[in-house]
Amino acid sequence: MRRGNTYYFQENLGDTQAYKVVAYGKATDEVLVGDWDGDGKDTLAVRRGNTYYISNSLKSGTTDKVIAYGKATDTVVVGKWAGNETGTVAVKDTLAVRRGNTYYISNTLKSGIADKVIAYGKTTDEVLAGDWDNDGYDTLAVRRGNMYYISNSLKSGSADSIAVYGKATDEAYAGTWN
Repeated sequence: MRRGNTYYFQENLGDTQAYKVVAYGKATDEVLVGDWDGDGKDTLAVRRGNTYYISNSLKSGTTDKVIAYGKATDTVVVGKWAGNETGTVAVKDTLAVRRGNTYYISNTLKSGIADKVIAYGKTTDEVLAGDWDNDGYDTLAVRRGNMYYISNSLKSGSADSIAVYGKATDEAYAGTWN
């Protein structure tokens, strides 16, 4: 849970007290969650404009890594993109930024240019990242109303599958739930 720049973490659903409380970033920062160092644990990153302050542990204070990526107006998508072309399982989350329907995907947490650029979906689509086919790396799905256009590889073009789920007014979240 977040209040301003203070985060309250629970270990188990149903816990009534936070097991850890940390202050990180500013109350106005955009918050991202990912396993930035591949240790199997998610931690926080905060974004200000196109600058990302990445922490590899749940702690207050200084950041572990600072990078500049994309533009301040880009939409950010977190995923395990690396390994996509080689078929190896990705272990670290990295960033992709979206401008219109173009995605600039980085396979490492670094400043500079994208490792891969693709066009997918329409500019007005909502985007979700997930491991849709359980192959160990994330790809994109775009949502239009209650229709999800799912791609199982990071490529431009048509969806690999289309799913209809929920109502157009629902909020959608991707995750590994079981």
